[in-house]
Amino acid sequence: MSLIDKSIILLFLGGLWSVPTPTTKIEMGGMELNYQKTKTGVRCAIAAPTTGWVAVGFNNRDDIISADLLQFNVQDGTVYGEDQYVQAAGKHPVDVSLPEGQNQIKNLEGREENGWTYISFELAWESADPFDFALRPQKPVWLILAYSNSDDFAHHSHLREHRSVIW
Repeated sequence: MSLIDKSIILLFLGGLWSVPTPTTKIEMGGMELNYQKTKTGVRCAIAAPTTGWVAVGFNNRDDIISADLLQFNVQDGTVYGEDQYVQAAGKHPVDVSLPEGQNQIKNLEGREENGWTYISFELAWESADPFDFALRPQKPVWLILAYSNSDDFAHHSHLREHRSVIW
């Protein structure tokens, strides 16, 4: 099945995603993030063992506070995504509700299958949104992956892990 576009095919086989190169795969807490750098940005695919929400966040430090958080769920076959900014624990408004905030999520697709949620999306390298993390190739970033057993974006995560990576 193609989730991002014809240039990337995501295939779920026995719990593993297979994504054509050049891609990077990061596994944390039973979740998997695959991403492929492009000229204009990055294509991402997330898989998590839940039918609740899944999230990926970016920060310049090992903290959820001040993170650029992208949260997704699938409800009745429809995919939803929010570009949020974490102001405090439990307080993460959508960027578009903040002054000069914008939604950076592009080409959002996803599905739920056999108790797993699969999401794909694209992010641009450049954003005019002051609440977005400036992803840069070959630069360090604190990556946050999380998921919940609930589709409610306000529901606390079942699992959340942070890891410093070179993007």
